[in-house]
Amino acid sequence: GQGGALRLLIRYPKVLALCATWVFTSIIMIVLAVFLPMRLDELDIGNTVLVALYGTVLASCTASVIGLGYAGLARRLGYPVLVRAATGSWALAFLVFALAQDPFTLLLVPVLVGIGNGLAMSTMTVLIDDAVPDDQRGTATSLQSSAMFGGQFASPLVFGPVIDATSVTVGASICAVLAGCLCLAFFRLKDAPDPAADPVPGSAPDPAAGHGPAGHGPAGHGPAGQDAGAGPGAPGSRA
Repeated sequence: GQGGALRLLIRYPKVLALCATWVFTSIIMIVLAVFLPMRLDELDIGNTVLVALYGTVLASCTASVIGLGYAGLARRLGYPVLVRAATGSWALAFLVFALAQDPFTLLLVPVLVGIGNGLAMSTMTVLIDDAVPDDQRGTATSLQSSAMFGGQFASPLVFGPVIDATSVTVGASICAVLAGCLCLAFFRLKDAPDPAADPVPGSAPDPAAGHGPAGHGPAGHGPAGQDAGAGPGAPGSRA
């Protein structure tokens, strides 16, 4: 229920911070989706196919390609590096969005956004899941979804008046600064230890390690493992 979700946010501040990140992420992504066509119109690009290419197609294709290689990237780089790369890509995308004066340079915007989205979607989900016990992951995931859609709802209310009062360039510049601050904040995030590096609590010791009463040294060195021909009085012991 709502009380359980609130207690979860209070008990696990990391989940609260990550949900707040989802709110912010959704806000700036909606800014891009809503106001990029206005930027294209300023550059005399009004063809609906080209607008769709800039607005969704390139970003979605790039995110899909990143998703195909995500497992390898996560193994090699770790989740903190990936989330920094995601937020850094968003910051760079909005900087280009604010400054680009030609349609070719503006093509970098959906590509950079796609890179950020492809890295962030999986990484943020993993970080939230790892921040809570197994029996509370469902609640944490639902909070993540609520934060994401809440940000989409709030975005026009927050940035709409700002951009109307100033310009698309100013709005994009604000988003670039905020995304850059978010990237810097994630440098405080430490990588979680690899579970495979530590033995599982309560697991049995490895017999090959030679520990335990029956495992000292190689076979044949205990009382039951002496060589039958080595004892006194054994057949063939006299010259």
